[in-house]
Amino acid sequence: MKIFLTIFVFLFSSLAISKEYRTIYQFSINIPENYIGVNEFNMNDVSEILKSETDINISEWNSLLEETGIKNAEFFYNTNDLEKLNDSFINNINIVSTKSPYLSVSKNDLIEFCPEYENYLTTLANNKVTQLFCNISSDPSIKGNSIYMEHIGVLPEILTLQYLFWINNTDMIGVTLTCDFNDCSEDRVVFNNIVSSIK
Repeated sequence: MKIFLTIFVFLFSSLAISKEYRTIYQFSINIPENYIGVNEFNMNDVSEILKSETDINISEWNSLLEETGIKNAEFFYNTNDLEKLNDSFINNINIVSTKSPYLSVSKNDLIEFCPEYENYLTTLANNKVTQLFCNISSDPSIKGNSIYMEHIGVLPEILTLQYLFWINNTDMIGVTLTCDFNDCSEDRVVFNNIVSSIK
């Protein structure tokens, strides 16, 4: 039954209408029509649109943006799940950029990197984070391979999916999905579709 549901969600998501979105990092992604992208440059405009077109509590929304630390990051939210917007750390996809010289990543590099990253997240979260998956990926195929990881425990019962990759010789990108561990199948499909659409 779970396999059937996953296939159904995948097919449904593939048929959903998407729009091209230009990120603040100067690459484009395809996001579903019901998603909004928020960054430090457009957050006031997005707030005005949400205020006029939805029943969202704008003061809660603005508090969310403040807590999230919107500077130097771009966040994507599903406007069909507005009740989930009360928590700044779950049910979103975010993109951040870090200045880092390009390194060609191979499977051998993961022997050290994967446990080190798990320890880093454990220290950052101040509780035990468990790595569920860490491997090389060809998505989004902009410049070399990426590293794809899944962790649980950064927040209780929260699953974190993340791609790390370079877009040029100096800029490394992290694209991260945070979602409820028990209710993440649709978010996972959207997330993977967004990453594979990066150009």
